[in-house]
Amino acid sequence: MPNKIDFLYRSLQLATYGIGKVSPVQMHGWVLINSHARIVSEGWAPEKPVDLLLAHSFEGDEYTLYISSFSKSVADLFSLQKIPNIQSLYCCSRISEANKNIVPDAVACYEQQLAEQENSINRRYNCISNRLRPYIILKWAQTSDGFVARKNFDSKWISNSLSRKWVHKWRTEEDAILVATNTAHYDNPQLNVRSWTGKNPIRIVIDKHLRLSLTLKLFDNSQPTFCYNTKIDKQDGLITWIKLPERNKADFFSELLADLGQRQIQSVIIEGGSQLLHFLVEQELWDEARVFVAPTYFGDGIAAPHIKRSFLSHQQQIGSDSLYYYFNTKS
Repeated sequence: MPNKIDFLYRSLQLATYGIGKVSPVQMHGWVLINSHARIVSEGWAPEKPVDLLLAHSFEGDEYTLYISSFSKSVADLFSLQKIPNIQSLYCCSRISEANKNIVPDAVACYEQQLAEQENSINRRYNCISNRLRPYIILKWAQTSDGFVARKNFDSKWISNSLSRKWVHKWRTEEDAILVATNTAHYDNPQLNVRSWTGKNPIRIVIDKHLRLSLTLKLFDNSQPTFCYNTKIDKQDGLITWIKLPERNKADFFSELLADLGQRQIQSVIIEGGSQLLHFLVEQELWDEARVFVAPTYFGDGIAAPHIKRSFLSHQQQIGSDSLYYYFNTKS
């Protein structure tokens, strides 16, 4: 028979279904069980948990609620539905004192491991809420001898087709995707979702001096696009030119992140170029990095950034490629 840990793990699993759906929003999953330890209702936000709750009559039994995280929106949901017989509530994360009066027996955190998983699920929301900037994910592919491109900036294709499909899946899960001037010029990327099903991210390009050709795919008006520069503020269809002060690299990027935070962009994947990736790694201005290492060799070229081994979380095989996940514990 399932126990408390099983139901809490289920709530965490449900919470992940909200990734990439709506932002910025705290994701949570919940499971409601009756006195016979049977699930009578479950759901997640930001989907439509209210509809799921309304499908069940809550008369004549006692209930226990298992939930991944607790917030005012969650409190409002369950109090507005007037479920009178919730006897206890178990939560993976800390419950504020203000919300503990919703149910008579609230457990702040069942065990630390679950709290850490809940924090990981909501790391994007926590970042923009606490730091007022998007959660920054660095992504690149490199050869086994440590290059992200040849000397002529050619980088197609280092990773395999399955790895590239993973990248398209990731794009559906984040708010925005960013490249710098050289990557836009040499690669002419579309930065949309093609090998997966889901929403396109907002495209962001840094073009400080407006040197990029408007014939590039980034400017095809097919999806929202921000162009950060030091020259103009302008709107043309789905393309927004955003003028920032002429400053050094660090201050310009800080201004860019602050502007994205004000626009409620809670996460951004940075796919290049190499100079920007090197800069962000050196400044430790990143939260997560996903690095594909392919079994190919260039012998010479543009060197990949180097991230400290101590930041490595785990790795997995994607076909012939090795995928390394790093998390910046200092950010």
